[in-house]
Amino acid sequence: MLQFISRRLIFIVLVCLLIVFFVNLGMHMIRNSEVAEPSYNLVTNGKIAWDDTRAYIRRVASGDLGPAQTAGGVVPVLDALKQSYVNSMGLLLTALGLALLVGLPLGSIAALSKKTENLPPNYGYHNHRNISSSVLRRPAPANRGALLCKIHREATG
Repeated sequence: MLQFISRRLIFIVLVCLLIVFFVNLGMHMIRNSEVAEPSYNLVTNGKIAWDDTRAYIRRVASGDLGPAQTAGGVVPVLDALKQSYVNSMGLLLTALGLALLVGLPLGSIAALSKKTENLPPNYGYHNHRNISSSVLRRPAPANRGALLCKIHREATG
């Protein structure tokens, strides 16, 4: 099990590293296409993207996730993540509170209610003839006789 988990974690890290590399490569290629003399040498652009990837990994390891462009300007990504986490937790707690305020009383009322007029006839109770005929229409299990006897005993008390 430990070997399975370690393989999965290595795969996840490798995929994340490749995603960061290809994002850096794509961003460099986009910036490269806007200059007067663009260079389409993939090896050179790949080396630059690899250097950017290593620098980004070093920054992330030290806790700096870089800047993020927002409507209010450029802010650190870590601050944006903290703010969105606080907003998400507020929304979660509001939803839980609302679910408790609405669900608990309604569930209690439903559990304590003695009215069953809205339920279909024989709700929760089937006589043995209805069950045995529905069982006989299905593909026959190996122990159909024992099943029918059990159903008959339960239905007749």
